[in-house]
Order: sequence, then structure tokens, then C-alpha cells
Amino acid sequence: MKILLALLAFTSVASAASVKITSFRYIGTAQTRTAGAELCGVVSPAPASTALVKITSDPGLKAPGVYYATAGSDGQFCHVIATFTGRANASAVE
Repeated sequence: MKILLALLAFTSVASAASVKITSFRYIGTAQTRTAGAELCGVVSPAPASTALVKITSDPGLKAPGVYYATAGSDGQFCHVIATFTGRANASAVE
């Protein structure tokens, strides 16, 4: 019974996690801009050890890019993605 309660508590904490994108920067200069970009963010509340974050670049297109990043115990993560529209979203994976 105690194991089940611990599992339910972990599930409710994991589902309450939210992700905020804090930085999105193209790689290169305005003259040499590529499709590459660095996306950084934070998961809150911060996980006890690590959290998995799903990043989708160019959502809504026929073939969006899907990436996974690992947030550390401070909740922060960064990942390099390819984007053609300059749009991306991120969410915590339960």
C-alpha cells in the first residue's frame, strides 16, 4: 500500500511540472544565419534529480522536429535544434 501511495504522489508531482522557454537564439550572425538555434528553458518545480523535456520545433508543419533534453536538478536545460519557422514549444515528459 505504501508503494502505491508513493507512486501516486510521484505521478501527481510529475504531471504538475511546467516548462518555460527562457532563451531562443539562432546560431550564427544575421549574415550567416542557419536553421540551427539554441533553445534553453527551465522546468518548475525543479526535479529531485533530472527531468525529461520534449521539444517540438516548427509545430504545425507537416514534419515538425522532435527533440528530447534532460533538465538537471536545478530544472535548467539547453538544446540545439533545427527550425525553419523560428517557432518551438517544450513540455515535461511524464
